[in-house]
Amino acid sequence: MVVADTYDFGVAAFQCPHHLCPEFCHSTLHLHTVLDIRCAVRNDPVTNNSAQTHFLKGWIQLAVLIGSIFLMFLGAEGLSRLLLWKSAQAHGPKLHDLFYFDRNGLFRIKPNSRGWHRGYDERPIMVELNSDGFRGPELRESPAKRIIFVGDSVVFDAGVQQEETFIALAEDYFERDGQDVEIINAGTPDVGVNQYWLQAKHNRFDNYKPDLIVIGLYLNDSRPPQGFLGENQDQIIDFLSHSPLKHLALTHYVRQAYIAFQLKRGGKFTERFEWVARYKSHKWMDNPSEFQQLVKEAQFDWGAAWNVSLETNVFPALMELRDQYARKGVKIAVVLFPVNVQVYTKLTDSFIDYPQRQMSKFATIADIPFFDLLPSLKRQKNLRPYADPAHLNRVGNRITADTIYPFLKAQLNKDSKKIEP
Repeated sequence: MVVADTYDFGVAAFQCPHHLCPEFCHSTLHLHTVLDIRCAVRNDPVTNNSAQTHFLKGWIQLAVLIGSIFLMFLGAEGLSRLLLWKSAQAHGPKLHDLFYFDRNGLFRIKPNSRGWHRGYDERPIMVELNSDGFRGPELRESPAKRIIFVGDSVVFDAGVQQEETFIALAEDYFERDGQDVEIINAGTPDVGVNQYWLQAKHNRFDNYKPDLIVIGLYLNDSRPPQGFLGENQDQIIDFLSHSPLKHLALTHYVRQAYIAFQLKRGGKFTERFEWVARYKSHKWMDNPSEFQQLVKEAQFDWGAAWNVSLETNVFPALMELRDQYARKGVKIAVVLFPVNVQVYTKLTDSFIDYPQRQMSKFATIADIPFFDLLPSLKRQKNLRPYADPAHLNRVGNRITADTIYPFLKAQLNKDSKKIEP
């Protein structure tokens, strides 16, 4: 006969053969006690309400946290937009978002589009492209004469209002003198002579029947070895420039902070802008060795015009352009834009205007009409015509228009005979 103890837990009686397994008896007793307590707690309305309240409080705290972060983000974005506007910039679609390469490798801007650009004076500029992808109003049906101005950002002139560009001003001068002349702004930011050659090769401007094509050269048009905009782009910058949040002011500041970090870090990323620190010292104003060192450090940008790339890249490209357009019965001319250190320096030695003198010699030999803007800008340097080392502000555009208008007028009056292929 087996002797057993009986335990009553209020739910069911349990008989334990303790003489056979006392350890099992005590562990089972503990298990049933825990189960009964949990059942009692689960069925207790007071305890149940307390748990629901605690759960609800957790969700409320999470919502408050998310809301606080969102409000902080909105505040930071609002402050960033204010700072951008005060710095002559703006949030929203950027001009640089509109660039693309077509199937022929031409770097172009989307037609019928608009985007913000940093203002060269005191306010951001909304740049508008017409249906042909040029900056400015829609082209006229059949003007008596048509000039196409080709070049990079110096010609495109995104930092001033359309009516303030030297191209628009020069066209106004023709109208003032009773001449029906249309000038097309075919500038594209961050390109060089390789793109000017591709434009001619693929008949970019043939449909517009130009009477004169003016190549607006800047000193870095030989193409920096590391490439122009859109080539060899840093992956993080590329992501920030094309992410869904690219139009936010905060994204702009993150991008600028990253660029500043990379510039400070050095390396290949900084090659094109290695000259900036020396430029800001202003020692080049009256120190010949400092000016020469500045040019050397700018070898991957405007300083390229002082080395062999002028002769090896620019001059052959210009001769090819001359011949290609001559076969189409179109005249070309060259206008050379200086860098501002050439304008503002107090130095007068021959090293300063070396690119201009070399270009003048080449143009004479190649029989290409050439205009050098350096003397006229230098004469009026007290008016501070530059917004940055490369780009002209409103004053600089006015000086340029006044200076080149007689040159453009003279070139239109010259006869051009078509060269048969």
